[in-house]
Amino acid sequence: MREEKIKQDDLKFYIFGSFGKVEKPNDIDLLFLYESDNVSIKEILSLRRSFVMKFRVVSDIDVDITILSHREEQELDFINTENAKELFL
Repeated sequence: MREEKIKQDDLKFYIFGSFGKVEKPNDIDLLFLYESDNVSIKEILSLRRSFVMKFRVVSDIDVDITILSHREEQELDFINTENAKELFL
Protein backbone atom coordinates (compact mmCIF):
# COMPACT_ATOMS: atom_id res chain seq x y z
CA MET A 1 0.00 0.00 0.00
CA ARG A 2 1.33 3.46 -0.88
CA GLU A 3 0.70 6.50 1.31
CA GLU A 4 -1.94 8.02 -1.00
CA LYS A 5 -4.01 4.87 -0.50
CA ILE A 6 -4.25 5.36 3.26
CA LYS A 7 -7.93 5.88 4.02
CA GLN A 8 -8.93 9.10 5.72
CA ASP A 9 -10.58 7.19 8.58
CA ASP A 10 -7.28 5.43 9.32
CA LEU A 11 -5.23 8.58 9.87
CA LYS A 12 -5.80 11.74 11.89
CA PHE A 13 -3.58 14.76 12.43
CA TYR A 14 -3.21 16.82 15.60
CA ILE A 15 -1.22 19.91 16.52
CA PHE A 16 0.22 20.48 19.99
CA GLY A 17 3.03 22.33 21.71
CA SER A 18 3.86 26.03 21.48
CA PHE A 19 2.65 26.74 17.94
CA GLY A 20 -0.32 29.09 18.15
CA LYS A 21 0.44 29.89 21.78
CA VAL A 22 3.54 32.03 21.39
CA GLU A 23 4.41 34.75 18.90
CA LYS A 24 7.51 32.99 17.50
CA PRO A 25 7.39 29.23 18.02
CA ASN A 26 10.60 27.24 17.56
CA ASP A 27 8.80 24.49 15.69
CA ILE A 28 5.46 22.92 14.90
CA ASP A 29 4.60 19.75 16.78
CA LEU A 30 2.27 17.37 15.00
CA LEU A 31 0.80 14.01 15.94
CA PHE A 32 0.03 11.47 13.23
CA LEU A 33 -2.50 9.10 14.80
CA TYR A 34 -3.03 5.96 12.75
CA GLU A 35 -5.03 2.75 12.80
CA SER A 36 -2.40 0.02 13.08
CA ASP A 37 -4.81 -2.67 11.88
CA ASN A 38 -5.07 -0.94 8.50
CA VAL A 39 -1.86 1.07 8.12
CA SER A 40 1.65 -0.35 8.47
CA ILE A 41 4.45 1.45 10.28
CA LYS A 42 6.33 1.47 6.98
CA GLU A 43 3.48 3.40 5.36
CA ILE A 44 3.23 5.93 8.16
CA LEU A 45 7.01 6.49 8.20
CA SER A 46 6.93 7.06 4.44
CA LEU A 47 4.12 9.57 4.88
CA ARG A 48 6.09 11.39 7.58
CA ARG A 49 9.20 11.61 5.35
CA SER A 50 7.13 12.93 2.46
CA PHE A 51 5.33 15.46 4.66
CA VAL A 52 8.56 16.80 6.18
CA MET A 53 10.21 17.16 2.76
CA LYS A 54 7.20 19.02 1.33
CA PHE A 55 6.85 21.20 4.44
CA ARG A 56 10.50 22.30 4.23
CA VAL A 57 9.83 23.70 0.76
CA VAL A 58 7.10 26.06 2.00
CA SER A 59 8.31 26.98 5.49
CA ASP A 60 11.50 27.76 7.35
CA ILE A 61 10.06 26.56 10.65
CA ASP A 62 10.93 23.03 11.77
CA VAL A 63 8.22 20.41 12.06
CA ASP A 64 8.41 17.60 14.62
CA ILE A 65 6.08 14.68 14.00
CA THR A 66 5.09 12.18 16.66
CA ILE A 67 3.58 8.96 15.37
CA LEU A 68 1.24 6.89 17.51
CA SER A 69 -1.23 4.14 16.82
CA HIS A 70 -4.69 4.52 18.34
CA ARG A 71 -3.78 1.88 20.92
CA GLU A 72 -0.58 3.68 21.91
CA GLU A 73 -2.41 6.99 22.21
CA GLN A 74 -5.03 5.44 24.47
CA GLU A 75 -2.36 3.93 26.72
CA LEU A 76 -0.49 7.26 26.97
CA ASP A 77 -3.53 9.56 26.90
CA PHE A 78 -1.31 11.72 24.69
CA ILE A 79 -4.00 13.94 23.18
CA ASN A 80 -5.35 15.01 26.57
CA THR A 81 -1.95 15.26 28.24
CA GLU A 82 -0.53 17.47 25.46
CA ASN A 83 -3.81 19.32 24.87
CA ALA A 84 -3.53 18.40 21.19
CA LYS A 85 -6.07 19.77 18.74
CA GLU A 86 -7.25 17.82 15.73
CA LEU A 87 -6.49 19.27 12.31
CA PHE A 88 -9.11 18.66 9.70
CA LEU A 89 -7.24 18.25 6.42
